[in-house]
Amino acid sequence: MMTTGPSQQLEKWNRLKDRLQQLEQLTASFVKHQENLRKTLNERNKQALDEMNIFSLQRRLSFQSRLKEHFEKTEQILIAKRRVQRSYNNSVSPMKPRPPASHLS
Repeated sequence: MMTTGPSQQLEKWNRLKDRLQQLEQLTASFVKHQENLRKTLNERNKQALDEMNIFSLQRRLSFQSRLKEHFEKTEQILIAKRRVQRSYNNSVSPMKPRPPASHLS
């Protein structure tokens, strides 16, 4: 076996120290890159959730709008039906017997 001298030991130690610094730099770079990826992913997830919420709100508003239109039309039909009923009731003479109102429904 060959023994290594102090200068060879020092050179070996310096190479190991350089490698350790490289690994630390790579680790720091990796951690920073990983954090950037995490931030990007979080932003994209938040954006996707916002888009889903907007889509859901649009669907809900559309449904509520259609429901409101339906109720307004129904209300207009009921008002018109009452007017016709009143008009019919007013047109029938009190002397004549009134037919049942069920045929107007």
